[in-house]
Amino acid sequence: MRRPSTRVIVIAACVVILAVLLVMIFTPGGVYTLLHPFRAARNIGRVSGEVFLLDSDGKVHAAPGASVTFYEADSKHNWVAFYVSDKSRRDKADEKADEAFKKAMAPRVQIETKETEADLAAAKAQADSYESMAQHERDSFCMRTGSEVISFFERVRAVETTDKEGRFSADLPSGWFRPRQYTVVVEGEAGQQNAIWIQDVDLKWRSQVRLVSPYCTYRGP
Repeated sequence: MRRPSTRVIVIAACVVILAVLLVMIFTPGGVYTLLHPFRAARNIGRVSGEVFLLDSDGKVHAAPGASVTFYEADSKHNWVAFYVSDKSRRDKADEKADEAFKKAMAPRVQIETKETEADLAAAKAQADSYESMAQHERDSFCMRTGSEVISFFERVRAVETTDKEGRFSADLPSGWFRPRQYTVVVEGEAGQQNAIWIQDVDLKWRSQVRLVSPYCTYRGP
């Protein structure tokens, strides 16, 4: 049987190498693996993302200088599992806030019927007091969320800080055959609001994540 010539072997090897390069380039994370072969060999991937908030007018506010924490996640410790576990605390805060807002409605309605400045001032003060109580309940709930997240996830893999445009990136252990799961928790200020964002991300080689809808917001100190 005639053996293939050296030229044929070289051409076949070039074809195989070209095919591998094309697959790496045109598959998710392929360019990253191609440019960072040593990280890929060590099963290190990169998560990049951005954090921002939309106000009531639809204006986008970035979250510069926000704290970004990556927690190791699994089927029992992820964003959905945390949301379910936090339901009781969230419902209790909402109930107290709604009750206070309802109490504020009565003096607001009565303001138009007040004849003297003293009665008008008293009605406004009472309404403001109830509305402040309602906002305090929501603020307290959100400010305690950080400690609830820490006790729920526990396994911190990395901590980063967003740049002036609300962007961040982190190198994390990735998976060869199955993506590694992480939960990204961001706490910071966007516009005039302090907020906490929570989102899951699967990392195989390179992943992008955008955190837009916060879990909760609160007033700054």
